Amino acid sequence: MSSQPCLRSQRALATAPLRRPFSQWRVRTAAVTIAAALAFLTITTTSFATVGSVYWDTSGNAAAGGNLFNGTFSGTGNVGLGRNVMNSLTSGSDNSAIGAGALDSVTSGSDNIANGFQALFSNGTGSSNIASGRFALQFNTSGNDNIATGTNALRNNTTGNENEATGTNTLQSNTTGTDNVATGIDALNANTTGNGNIATGTNALGSNTTGHDNVAYGGVSLFRNKTGTDNVAAGSLALFANTAGNDNIATGIAAIFSNTGSRNVATGSDALENNAGASNNTAIGFDALLNSTGGANLALGSGAGKNLTTGSTNVDIANPGVAGESGTIRIGTAFQKAAYLAGVWNKTAPGPTKAVVINKNGRLATGPAPAAPVSAQAQAVSRLRAALHKQRIDNRRQDAAIQRLQREVRAGG
Repeated sequence: MSSQPCLRSQRALATAPLRRPFSQWRVRTAAVTIAAALAFLTITTTSFATVGSVYWDTSGNAAAGGNLFNGTFSGTGNVGLGRNVMNSLTSGSDNSAIGAGALDSVTSGSDNIANGFQALFSNGTGSSNIASGRFALQFNTSGNDNIATGTNALRNNTTGNENEATGTNTLQSNTTGTDNVATGIDALNANTTGNGNIATGTNALGSNTTGHDNVAYGGVSLFRNKTGTDNVAAGSLALFANTAGNDNIATGIAAIFSNTGSRNVATGSDALENNAGASNNTAIGFDALLNSTGGANLALGSGAGKNLTTGSTNVDIANPGVAGESGTIRIGTAFQKAAYLAGVWNKTAPGPTKAVVINKNGRLATGPAPAAPVSAQAQAVSRLRAALHKQRIDNRRQDAAIQRLQREVRAGG
């Protein structure tokens, strides 16, 4: 029993000196392992670099990748990275290309920036273009000053100038259209030759082909417009169904939603929502002229003209109107308890005139019999006064004659 503590002590003494050297041994072992691995990688890694895979010259041109430039170009300040870098370049300068096929066909074009697979792939002489995204401005040949950011943005543009597309598929079909601005997925997606359009929002002006000078702000606003021009839509679904209508202004969600007519103005959510082919309507207020399909109506106020359907040339101010009526003015409802109209009291209207009456429904009209003019009444009164004066004189003469006869009778009797 007495030998067990002694054995434990001996073990402790035997192992204690080994703790620190063992830790150092582990560090040295790890270092040797890392060094061996690096040496192995250095030996076994294959380099795919070939002669000419990196290029630079004293004219500021630099490139890395596969086929770089060519032996006859004279451009300056060109920079590229990719499988083929500006193989067709002749005299273009200050171009930047990153990605396989980016600016692959450029010859004399300058100041272009292409970032993405086949971005500005077909561009030859176009200058000052910026393409960022797969297939962005892929088929542009000679168009200038275009900006495309997003996959397929301005993909089919060939000679169009000064377009700006931000978002996937924006202005994807544009070929020769100019001065268009599209922001949002599929905005102005179908535009081909239309000019001066501005679309902000998903699918805004998504079907426009040749229409020009339209402004669409909001998701699917002016979505079906194809050839319509000079329209303004602000709000999701505003002027959604317009195809060929012109000079419409819609402000508010679903304002003039079903419209195909022209020269309509709607401000407020759902204003003129169901108007189809009618024109020259003005609706200001939530649900104003909501169900109207007629033309030349004016509605002012929330729900104004809401009950109108097929009627035209109506004016409804703070009144819902009546279905089917035309040529009617309605102002206010039963909630109004008094009406004041300035510019009437003590003001004389040139004749002939008629008296104005009102029925229990609030309808104004002229009276059934015309009132006599004021001047005629004055003449009649003057004639009556003259006759009365004459009659009084005759009466005094008769009284004097009667008194004389009475005296003579009394004197004879």
